[in-house]
Amino acid sequence: MSNQILGSEGRSQSSEPHAVYMLRTCGPNGEAYGDFRWPLQVGSYIECPDWDDNPNRECGGGLHGLPNGIGSTDYLSLSIGNHIQVVKTKDSLPPICNKSRFRSGTVVFSEQIKDEKSAIENAIKFLVDVGCPRV
Repeated sequence: MSNQILGSEGRSQSSEPHAVYMLRTCGPNGEAYGDFRWPLQVGSYIECPDWDDNPNRECGGGLHGLPNGIGSTDYLSLSIGNHIQVVKTKDSLPPICNKSRFRSGTVVFSEQIKDEKSAIENAIKFLVDVGCPRV
């Protein structure tokens, strides 16, 4: 599997030019690092409880994802039973170490992973459909 899901551009080309679509994963019940829980239902709003707008901070202080699906798949946990998600945000910071931090967003895609290949394919199809750049 490739280290990269989509191309190297960082912003959506959709009808919402300031929206960024963060690709991410979480456990079967939404669990993530530090006992944080992600909502699994599409349409759910999520906000970081410890937001830090320092653009040089690599970890913590924000929600994390791959902006428009761009970045290392090493940050995704594609185990069967986990969830792959896309969260739409307008407040992301520039990527550091192949991931970005953001303050808040809305879950716009969420699917339980049945197998790695179809999970990635479905997420990429969603990202392309909303106007994210292709490879």
